[in-house]
Amino acid sequence: MAIPLLPGKGGVRSSETWRSILYGREVLKKGLIKINIWRDHWIPGLPSLKPSARWPSADAELVCDLFVHGTRMWNEEVVRDSFMALEAEETLKIKPSANLVEDVEAWAFEKNGVYSVRSAYRLLKNE
Repeated sequence: MAIPLLPGKGGVRSSETWRSILYGREVLKKGLIKINIWRDHWIPGLPSLKPSARWPSADAELVCDLFVHGTRMWNEEVVRDSFMALEAEETLKIKPSANLVEDVEAWAFEKNGVYSVRSAYRLLKNE
């Protein structure tokens, strides 16, 4: 999901509307995430949906780090070096998206990962 409003800044004489947009942008930044292979639930074939332990040899942090550079093909060697055998097998069963883009940004404050004004309101209300 590309969000072109994320760059940009407000000036001293910015309108109330523009200041509100920039404030909303800051709320969005708090909740946008990329898929971290150690923290996030992303492997459907595993009971916990994520790897159980980090291996010392694992350099990868994000799912996109597990692909052959510039492609959407798993780097099997990196996957097998990063996870236990069952976790590696379940990871390699996942069919990557054909799009050559980074991991999809998801909203951390909704189970389905989709941003909503309602969840942003709850986030701000609880701050």
